[in-house]
Amino acid sequence: MKAFISYSHQDEGYLNLLHRHLAQLRRDNLIQDWTDKRILAGAKFDSQITSSLEDSQLFLGLISPDYLSSNYCYEKEFQTAREKQEQGVMIIVPIIVEPCDWKSTPFSDYKALPKDGKPVSEWSNKNNAMLDVIQNIRRLISGYSEESQPSNIKIPSSLPANFKVKKDFDSLQKMDFLNEGFKELKRVLEKNVEEIDGIENIKTRILVNNEDSFEALIVNRNKIKAESKIKIVKGNLRSNVYAGFGSSEYSILYSFDNDASTNFGYGIHWDDFELFWTLQNNFYGRNNEKLSIEEIANEIWLNWLEKVDIVTK
Repeated sequence: MKAFISYSHQDEGYLNLLHRHLAQLRRDNLIQDWTDKRILAGAKFDSQITSSLEDSQLFLGLISPDYLSSNYCYEKEFQTAREKQEQGVMIIVPIIVEPCDWKSTPFSDYKALPKDGKPVSEWSNKNNAMLDVIQNIRRLISGYSEESQPSNIKIPSSLPANFKVKKDFDSLQKMDFLNEGFKELKRVLEKNVEEIDGIENIKTRILVNNEDSFEALIVNRNKIKAESKIKIVKGNLRSNVYAGFGSSEYSILYSFDNDASTNFGYGIHWDDFELFWTLQNNFYGRNNEKLSIEEIANEIWLNWLEKVDIVTK
């Protein structure tokens, strides 16, 4: 498969990293990648790019603030790729390399890489990020070797331009999803607790903060006996005191003022494509609603504030 790599010259470091990771795909004759670096001295720049785009079936865009601000990359190369995608002869794959407002652009219409559209720059190891990119590209183009097709044959239009890869999730992936979610939840609540502590007559204190639990206290001194302690735990429901609560084995559970009757929880569920969070309290009628960890943190925070008569507008 012929791949056109669209990038801002400010992101050349990421281009070089991608090139290194594409090496085995080239050896396997699965991909022939092209960038403007192949344009020879004296050649017409614009015509060479246009010709390569017309001859490619895969568009790999290295998305960053510099890319989105580049009129040529965004308005020329990407728009041409979108026209070919609408004709069913090109697949567009955004590769998010730096944090940027890509979700507000037409790139949000396509499955972004690496996993969950997390920018390459934010991975602790950029090679892990690019490995995820390459594995997804390999699954996409496997079986469409250029050597097995006449050069004038395009990829069948039945191959979806906006693709999703079905997958299974093992226990380690679910554990990691739980741990990452709990860590992010605590980060948001820590920030909220710190901010509200600066309000007159509102006092807060974090009592416990470790890998498996979080406890904190809010006191509203504007009211008599208006205080509430929250306890949040994560883990395998089969192995803790909350066993039997909810349907998910991997969960985040919280209660107020050591009152077991006020237990609430969110569990990890999955479909053929992704892991996600759902509310576990059956009586809410929201068990099938997919939630982000940010939405969960907001729900917990608002419920907690209500316990001390603090109402947000």
